Amino acid sequence: MEILMGGKMQIPDDLVMHEGELIRDVSPNDEMYAGDKDGGDWYWFVGRSAIECISHCMAAAGKRARDVTRILDFPCGHGRVMRYLKLAFPHAEITACDLLRDGVDFCASRFGAVPVYSHNDPTRIGLQGRAFALIWVGSLFTHLPGTRWNSFLNLFASSLREDGLLVFSAHGLLVYYRIKGIDRSYNYGLPHWRDTLVCHSYERNGMGYANYAQSADYGISLSNPAWVCDQIRRIPELTMVHFSASAWHNYHDVYACRRLSDNQIVNPTSSIAYWKSKVRNLTPRKLVQVKRRFFGYSKGWQLASRIDAAAFDAPSIYRTLPKNTREFRSHARARIA
Repeated sequence: MEILMGGKMQIPDDLVMHEGELIRDVSPNDEMYAGDKDGGDWYWFVGRSAIECISHCMAAAGKRARDVTRILDFPCGHGRVMRYLKLAFPHAEITACDLLRDGVDFCASRFGAVPVYSHNDPTRIGLQGRAFALIWVGSLFTHLPGTRWNSFLNLFASSLREDGLLVFSAHGLLVYYRIKGIDRSYNYGLPHWRDTLVCHSYERNGMGYANYAQSADYGISLSNPAWVCDQIRRIPELTMVHFSASAWHNYHDVYACRRLSDNQIVNPTSSIAYWKSKVRNLTPRKLVQVKRRFFGYSKGWQLASRIDAAAFDAPSIYRTLPKNTREFRSHARARIA
């Protein structure tokens, strides 16, 4: 796993962009562009920064640009990042997915994307299974409570093809500092008492969330890397390959996960197998030999006179024996006597 804390790493040498070819048409309904106080400069910087993050993640996973033939942009908005994806991967098929139908339609008409309308329930989103070589999830988990992460991570894992790459962003320590007023104070549209709720949960549990004032299921979340890694660990198909703090437009933490092939997925050891091995490891070798000799014959009781009685003298050994073996021990000692 590559952990990048504000540094630089080599990017795939076949990922080349010429910004003069960038499609700069902007939807009149694009709130990201309309809300840019820098006259659009920040809008373009955010899109360019997403490709830089993706390229770092690809380098960490050992992937080349030519390996990326199908891409999912989720949520796509009105194409702030998609226009750069199209520029960086001109031969790839890109799928646009968002709750904002107007944004999906704009991406389909202007960037040639495959339109897929999203849904609040991930199980009802019509994404093709094992289809995508790259999934970019920019600022989705930043607005979801921790209880909803697992269902979306499962969706993305099932949508990735073997060895595909999932890249997503999350609010980390930098956003926490801003909400607390430590660095460039900003409340993200939350009432001040909800700021306190978010920070309190983040400080104690690694995940904090609060709804926006006028929303019942959409707000701001904070998540530290340890908590995020634990969520990834719960998805056996995914393995984490990269983490960068405050990497996307110097603001969001970025995580990258590779989808394992079926024969690489680690299935949990069953409790029965574990306890069998545990008992075998604790049981003295002599008792194992006795058990094999006794239970290996149909007339095991007739072999009692051949057993070394000293093997049964230790009280600690007696406590490890199953009930039927204790009965056999008593019978054996009586025969030996």
